[in-house]
Amino acid sequence: MHDKTLQNNTFLSLNDSLLLITSLYDDKLATIVQSKVILTMSSSALSRISKVSKFVRWCLLFVGLLHVISFMFTLALAEPTADGYRLAMEVGNQTYTVNITSKDAKSPLGEALAAENFNILAILGSVDVVFTTVLYYFLFRLFSLYQRGSIFEDSNIQCFKLVGYSLMAWVVADLLYPVLVVLVIRFTGLSDVMPLFFGIGSEDLWRLLCGLMISVIGWIMAQARTLQQEQELTI
Repeated sequence: MHDKTLQNNTFLSLNDSLLLITSLYDDKLATIVQSKVILTMSSSALSRISKVSKFVRWCLLFVGLLHVISFMFTLALAEPTADGYRLAMEVGNQTYTVNITSKDAKSPLGEALAAENFNILAILGSVDVVFTTVLYYFLFRLFSLYQRGSIFEDSNIQCFKLVGYSLMAWVVADLLYPVLVVLVIRFTGLSDVMPLFFGIGSEDLWRLLCGLMISVIGWIMAQARTLQQEQELTI
């Protein structure tokens, strides 16, 4: 009787062991399958991010080149008017005229420069072209990182913050550059009557707000990445 009970207990122990092994195997298999599904979903998401980023890069490159080329083209061939510039093109026996409006031409400094026969586009328009080109560059670099699969790396966060810093620097340049232009014109003797101009517009305030928000978001992303790294080290 004792031997029979021992055999039954042994059988139960073996059965329990087999059930435990089967359960562990099923759990391990489920974990592997789940990991493969997650990796497949991650690869699919990264592939979509890469494709969209590639498209955005080409758009940024096209718009940036178009902006710079149109500026150089207007600077070389257009004639200044009261509202901006006029570009005349002869095609065959007909002449086509393109009128380009400019906010700088209507600004107080622009009107003062035009009265002294200065080139408004070369003096004032160049600042906007420089900063927009810088923004195009940082955005192009950011989406290049996205295309390569780098999403929350330090280089991405740095590019993100540089976009915000560039927008805020643009506002500072818009505030100080007119004063610098007038001082240079006065000290070089090109004009003795040009007044100093200093002011801020709604467009500058909008750039300042956007730059500040982007910079803060970049800082939050950097702090979140630091916390994630600390948690990984703790685990």
